[in-house]
Amino acid sequence: FFGALHPYLPATREKRKRKEQGGAGGGGLQEEEVMSGDVLCQDAAAVGALRCQVDSQCKELPRAKVLQCQPSKERPGLFEVQLSDTVLFPEGGGQPCDLGWIGTARVEDVQRRGRACIHFTSSGLLVGAEVAVKVDWDRRLDHMQQHSGQHLVSAVAQRLLGLKTESWHLGEVTSYVQLSCTALSAEQVAQIEEEVNAQIRRALAVSVVVT
Repeated sequence: FFGALHPYLPATREKRKRKEQGGAGGGGLQEEEVMSGDVLCQDAAAVGALRCQVDSQCKELPRAKVLQCQPSKERPGLFEVQLSDTVLFPEGGGQPCDLGWIGTARVEDVQRRGRACIHFTSSGLLVGAEVAVKVDWDRRLDHMQQHSGQHLVSAVAQRLLGLKTESWHLGEVTSYVQLSCTALSAEQVAQIEEEVNAQIRRALAVSVVVT
């Protein structure tokens, strides 16, 4: 059962904590909701049009240009890197980010800021250098299969039982799909499982449509 990588559009809002610099009375932590700024570098592919989203089976990009590299303020000890393109999927749409390598630098996290794809690397990279980008394929394939499986379970549950998916979670150990009901009978679970497995055996091609 091979899945597809879903090209979710970037979130536009994020919650962050900022420390107000206090005067004589001191400062305090306040939580505020801010619009995430679009920090997309010129010549960088935008989230939604990344190589990993155009071709989810691509495991390595032989040549990508380092457009920006700077020490991370959010993740001390790591570097924030933007590339001309990437095969590393940034976290979004309920799917965890890819891990992998940019040259010899280990990629520890990949996130979205507006339309920009930010790679958090274990070491710095030379701006302007051309580097190879490689994905941890075992992790990626696991995520694709689970994510596509979730869409299939959701579709079957809605078609057979009229149950909508309210939320879902893809975890390292446990994944779940929350349906619009308080409980399912053993018969209903078996009905969903039988139809999902029947669709998998059909080996239908998976395509992604963004609306």
